Amino acid sequence: MGVRFRRLVELTVDKYCPVLQMSVLGWEEEAAWRWRIRLWVWEKEMLGECITLLRTVSLQPNVTDSWWW
Repeated sequence: MGVRFRRLVELTVDKYCPVLQMSVLGWEEEAAWRWRIRLWVWEKEMLGECITLLRTVSLQPNVTDSWWW
C-alpha cells in the first residue's frame, strides 16, 4: 500500500499505529486517521479507496499486526 497510497502515508500523523487499533477506531476518516494538514479532494478520494481495501482486512488473533508501507 505504500506505493499506491504514498501521499496518505506522508500526511498521516500516526504512521506506526497498530492495525488493530485503527480497526477498533473504525476506518472512517474522522475516527482513525489524523492528518498533519487538511486533505485536498483528490486525497480524500484516495483515502476512500484505501478504506475500501482496509475493510477487507481479516486480523488474525495470534499474529502481531503491522503496516507494511
